[in-house]
Order: sequence, then structure tokens, then C-alpha cells
Amino acid sequence: MVGCDGDLYLWTRTSEYDKDDDADATTDISLFGVTFKPMENIAIKFETGEKNGGDVMRMGLGYNF
Repeated sequence: MVGCDGDLYLWTRTSEYDKDDDADATTDISLFGVTFKPMENIAIKFETGEKNGGDVMRMGLGYNF
């Protein structure tokens, strides 16, 4: 961001997992995101991607105390 102090992180994640011990219930997820940390203990996160063929879009705010 122009004129703002802080850190900007770009990331990607791909996962495949089975939470029910059933080979037919496998979940596939691929995400791309950006995290902006304007201060040391605050993070603003946006991610988008695909989960089992459907679109995923999430936004979050985190605070670490």
C-alpha cells in the first residue's frame, strides 16, 4: 500500500484431506491470499480459491495480544 508502513504477504496453499477416514470423502482446497500487517499485532487477511469445485472467498481480521 502506498504511503502506509507495514508488511504485505502474498501466499498460496493447496491441501487434500480426509477428516472422516473415508477415501470417498476427500476434500481438495486451493487458496491464494494476501495478508497485510499494518502493526505488529494486527493482520488483515483476504483469500480466494476453490474447495471441492466450488468458489471460496473469505476476509478476516486478526489480533495477537
